[in-house]
Formats: sequence, structure tokens, C-alpha cells
Amino acid sequence: MIKEIKGKDFRKMQLTELDMLVEFDKVCRKYNINYVLFGGSLLGAVRHQGYIPWDDDADIGMLREDYETFKKHKDEMNPNICFFQDHDTDHEYRWEYGKLRRTGSTYVRVGQEHLKCKTGIFVDVFPMDDITGFLYLIGSVFAPMIAIQIADYFILHRDRRKTAFDTRNLVIWVIGFVLYRILMNVDLPVGNTLPDMVITVILCLIVEKAAGASHNRKRG
Repeated sequence: MIKEIKGKDFRKMQLTELDMLVEFDKVCRKYNINYVLFGGSLLGAVRHQGYIPWDDDADIGMLREDYETFKKHKDEMNPNICFFQDHDTDHEYRWEYGKLRRTGSTYVRVGQEHLKCKTGIFVDVFPMDDITGFLYLIGSVFAPMIAIQIADYFILHRDRRKTAFDTRNLVIWVIGFVLYRILMNVDLPVGNTLPDMVITVILCLIVEKAAGASHNRKRG
């Protein structure tokens, strides 16, 4: 039977999650494990000085190193209060992050009735991996590419509909890519994406002007 939790029961569930957070915090403090509240929990702490009234869970974020350290000491939490659940502790578990589950409780979200993993009032625990290098790679690829498109379409008004490949722009893109990687080591107030794009646009204009002058000399 499906029963909607609301009113005093909903508030009681939130306070139960708070008990779990307190137990989690004890272990983290003991081993100097860092964590943060984020998502709806962070918003609730700032805006409501507690929970968002309709939020049915809490969200914890931890760097991967802290996450793995906590897992080593998870069994030090009071088992009468909560336990940690992930793929290692429950083979039927279906999420990529862990959860704190209230011992002895039953709570299933609508649409998850078919899942075979352990249920219960929960707190989400998200491991956060460092993807800075990947983000910089994306920036170094797309910043000069977009800059070339801006120069071609908006400034030079070049018609590319019949051009399948442009060696000149490829060379400019490579220069822009390398420049972006170099700028990553320079502490600029505006970051490195904008300077890279500006320089790439200027480079496009210089190359276009030089190409036009060369074409005119050949005609002459």
C-alpha cells in the first residue's frame, strides 16, 4: 500500500535525517574527513535555516579521497541509527553514489517500488571527482574554435557553404589550442578563455589580411 508522507510525519522524517547527519558528522570529525552540504540541503540551510519544507532528503558532497576514507570507517556509526549503503554493501543497489539509511525504517519513493535494494529514510552521499583537467581540455578545444567562427561569420562575413575543409583555419585553431594551454599557467583576472578567443580572432583578421594582400600581388 502506498502512503503519502505529509504534515507532522514529513517533518519527523526530516528530523530523522538530521539524526543521521549528526552520526555521520561524528565519524567525519573523528578522522578529519571533510564534507559539505549542497543541492537542496545547502539552499535550505541558507534560505530556511534548516530544511526546505518540501525536501524529503539531505545531500552531502565529499571529495573522492574523503569519500573513500569515510567508507573505511562507516561501520563506526551507531548501527541503531543508520548504516551506509552502496554497491559494496548491497549488490542490488542501483545508484552511483552512496546513501545513509535509517536503520529499521521503510521509505520508498513512487516509481522505485520494483527495486530490490534495502529501503528506508535516506541521506545522499555524493563523491565528487576532480574533473578540472577535463574541463580545461574542453575549453582549449572549443574556445579557439568558437573564436574562428565568430571571426569568419560576424567580422569577415566569409561564405563557408561550399568549403569542406580550410587548412588555414585549422592552423589557427592549433595555435589557439596551444595558446590556451599556455595561458592556463598565467594568473589572469579574466581567466584564460576570453584572452585566448580575442587573440584567436585577431589572428584570423591578420591572416585574412595577409592572404588578401598576397592574392592582390599575384593578380598584379
